[in-house]
Amino acid sequence: MEVFDNQGTISITGDWSNNATLGGQVFSSNAGTVQLLGTVNAQTIGGTAATAFFNVTTNNTFATGPQLVLAISTTIKIILP
Repeated sequence: MEVFDNQGTISITGDWSNNATLGGQVFSSNAGTVQLLGTVNAQTIGGTAATAFFNVTTNNTFATGPQLVLAISTTIKIILP
């Protein structure tokens, strides 16, 4: 499995799915930020392997239900405003 070295910002407008088979870890460093920017529906973090995020920001404008659904064990170290 290739691991992504996120030193910047990843913006996600849909769902996050981690289906890694070897160890499950996606990111190699703790420096990057993942932005969850959904607008139409709640965003889901899921897949077959857990994901550990370091910095996460949410700016989901879906107003009629939960904005974020955790469908698998998920670690978020820092949630940024």
